[in-house]
Amino acid sequence: HRDLHVRSRRQRQMCIRDSDMTDTEDDTTTVVVGNGELEVSLSATTPEGMDITKDAKAVNVLEIDVTAGNEDVSITGLELERTGFGSAAADQVAVFSKEGRVSKEKSFNSDDVANVTFSPAFVVKAGETQTLTVRVNVGGEGEFAVKVNEMSSSANVELGMLEGNTFDAKDTEAAVLEVKNE
Repeated sequence: HRDLHVRSRRQRQMCIRDSDMTDTEDDTTTVVVGNGELEVSLSATTPEGMDITKDAKAVNVLEIDVTAGNEDVSITGLELERTGFGSAAADQVAVFSKEGRVSKEKSFNSDDVANVTFSPAFVVKAGETQTLTVRVNVGGEGEFAVKVNEMSSSANVELGMLEGNTFDAKDTEAAVLEVKNE
């Protein structure tokens, strides 16, 4: 048996064996075994929830860390869900990495789901950790959060709880910064 020991951001020990897929403590980290291994966790850099304007653009609402095991893993998409009493406030969503946008902008459907695809696939090199940032455009008022329901990749993925914090879109004016070149 191959044992894989992982420390989550909560620093709780989790041990998974190929034949025994049991998570002993933590539901924020998922390890998958497929055509490679992939650790998926809520990033410590996920933004805190806050008040935002009802027409805010490209708001970072969720960050997830993905770490490949001993083989490269290709991620081809995410199924994202908006939740909350004002979930319709989160209108469109896109995913970014440190290199830039990895998906096209997608609208949430009437079931509050957006299937975001990565073309080309987002590759996590063996032994490396990459952070994916979920950004939304806001188109109304209310409280919302965004969570990951599914991840499509070259490894079989079963996700634990990966949900961002709650944001409250309000009918307020944002400050305008005017720059003059004199």
